[in-house]
Amino acid sequence: MGTIAYALYGVGTLAAVIYATLYLHRAWGWEGPVAYLAAINSVTFVTYAYDKVLAPALGVLHLRVPEKILIWWLAFPGGIVGAVAAMQLFHHKTGPDTQAFRAELARAFFVLLGGLAGAALMYRMTT
Repeated sequence: MGTIAYALYGVGTLAAVIYATLYLHRAWGWEGPVAYLAAINSVTFVTYAYDKVLAPALGVLHLRVPEKILIWWLAFPGGIVGAVAAMQLFHHKTGPDTQAFRAELARAFFVLLGGLAGAALMYRMTT
């Protein structure tokens, strides 16, 4: 079941982010990085909401979103704002037994922050 979940949600979220980014860029004229950040945060928010609200309601047919997809495929590449907003709004992964998930999310955030700081430093050094 795990492999199916990775294939389903991995490909699905990637396709949704690409489509939303292109739509925001072409239809609304948003610049690439702004369109991408809006798209990744929207898809992240909807995916967290689905995992909390809809997946358990589907009963036998439900297929939860793997935590690695939530963290490393959605929150890490820029969807951290959508992830935190959905976690607060839907009380997703906020209980005392989810400390490991929150620690992993914080680690992804700091890796992202370090990468951005490194990229900014490299850019500053070359200009």
